[in-house]
Amino acid sequence: MQGSGQPGSAIQVLVDGVVANETTVRANRTWSVSLTLDQPGSYQISVRAVYPNRVVLQSITRPVTAVVAEPTPVPTPTVTVGMVKLVAPVNDVTGNGLYQFEWNANFVPDPGLAFELVFWKEGQNPMSSGFGLASPTTGNRVNVDLTVLDQNLGDLLDPGQYLWGILLVRQSPYERIEFMGEARRFRFERAGNPDSPSSGGDQSSGE
Repeated sequence: MQGSGQPGSAIQVLVDGVVANETTVRANRTWSVSLTLDQPGSYQISVRAVYPNRVVLQSITRPVTAVVAEPTPVPTPTVTVGMVKLVAPVNDVTGNGLYQFEWNANFVPDPGLAFELVFWKEGQNPMSSGFGLASPTTGNRVNVDLTVLDQNLGDLLDPGQYLWGILLVRQSPYERIEFMGEARRFRFERAGNPDSPSSGGDQSSGE
């Protein structure tokens, strides 16, 4: 906004009767000031001058009404989702130590998306209750040391029966997009537990 006035006078711009910004008239009798209306709606804008002797002069120009339209919604990007088939380990494995979890997907995640391996308990929702065992990846396998995770995850990974599967997630900011549909059972037992028939520590990483 710009105009003219008495040099040294203060120019106040009011939005709905409240001072939103002000400036001082220059020696050449001109003034200019910026005004930002952030939110959609209808606003009444007026201008007044305050002389150095504090006399207030209302503008002879009638207040104007400015209308800020609602922003055009940005469409949500379409996410390409295909199918994921779990490969290894097989169903109903019991163990601990190092395991390679592997799956096949008939699609490549869109930029910014990735696959995440999660465990959850029977009856839980993998999208809300599943806990990640490794960083999301665009590949089709991750190596997981369950013994180390047992120490790092606390009560999340206690000995017992779990389901495992794959989520499609957005990496930054992190967001869970979709559970890929298939699940397998895995029983985790700590090393040295007499109920554990074997340890996964001798498995190859497959790298």
